[in-house]
Amino acid sequence: MPIWLIYSLVMFVVSLILGIVFKVAKKVIAVVVMIMLMVFAAAEYIKPVQDVKNNIIQTVQKYIPFLGDAKSKLEDGKNQVSDAVNKATKQTPSSTAPIPTPAQVDTTSDWAEYVVQLMDADAVSNTDQGAAKYGAQIQLGNLDNQQRPTFAHIRVKDAQEPGTNDEKRADKINVNPEGWKNYQVNGNWVYDRLHMVGYQFSGLMDELRNLFTGTRWLNRGVEVNGTDQNNVDSMLYYEQQLDNWVALHPNYTLDYYVKPIFHGKEKVARAVYMQWVGIDENGNTIEIQIGGRSERVNGDVYGVVLENVSPSFTIDYATGKVTPK
Repeated sequence: MPIWLIYSLVMFVVSLILGIVFKVAKKVIAVVVMIMLMVFAAAEYIKPVQDVKNNIIQTVQKYIPFLGDAKSKLEDGKNQVSDAVNKATKQTPSSTAPIPTPAQVDTTSDWAEYVVQLMDADAVSNTDQGAAKYGAQIQLGNLDNQQRPTFAHIRVKDAQEPGTNDEKRADKINVNPEGWKNYQVNGNWVYDRLHMVGYQFSGLMDELRNLFTGTRWLNRGVEVNGTDQNNVDSMLYYEQQLDNWVALHPNYTLDYYVKPIFHGKEKVARAVYMQWVGIDENGNTIEIQIGGRSERVNGDVYGVVLENVSPSFTIDYATGKVTPK
């Protein structure tokens, strides 16, 4: 027996049941429903009936046009949301090849010399504090002969961050990095004690190997109290974006490296270099595009150099003194 005839018989029985249940007044509706279902069932097999089916669809769309529009708009909206999500969290696993040493990096950036290799997956932390207590790998460079920090490097997952483990941040940092001066300009404090790898990742506070002297503008994007996480000249902008990425990808790892840039024997850094890349569960690198002033430095690795400046004053980097503009 043809499949369309089976459908028709089934729909005929259904229509009779509907007619009985809804009484005589609703039998017409049941019959119409039966006919339409029979047409749609047979349309797959009989060409003339396909035409009837198409005419029904066109008639419905003519007198109830919002049905077609609604479907179209729904599909458009779905595509737009999908595109936005893909753009915001673009992540294409790629080669696990190591990042070249600075001398091998092919880039026109004048800060190519600061690009470093990723931390080894089995690297051992040289601190047992902060996120290292929860399994994060933290490597801190020793202070140089001027007592200045040299670098901070971390591999961390969401589950290893201090906030995820309900650690409460201390109210203040109790040590002073080299170059620290407690100046004010126009009633506003000039400097902050800046974490190289931010507290939200490292959980480190009074660790001089992870602190340097920097302007409020560089640290949190403002010269006054408060923060501006949308200021792309601040470390906070990139830290917040990276922290969001870590939270959205709990099974992935963030490889994050920060280096203050000093000239000669100056006490205050001229700038800071930040470098990051994601790593999936199989050890493949994943690009993390967060915009701002960041650039692709090699493969999936991105980086940015931010100047240690502020709009309202100039800095004597040799001494840390400031002069209002």
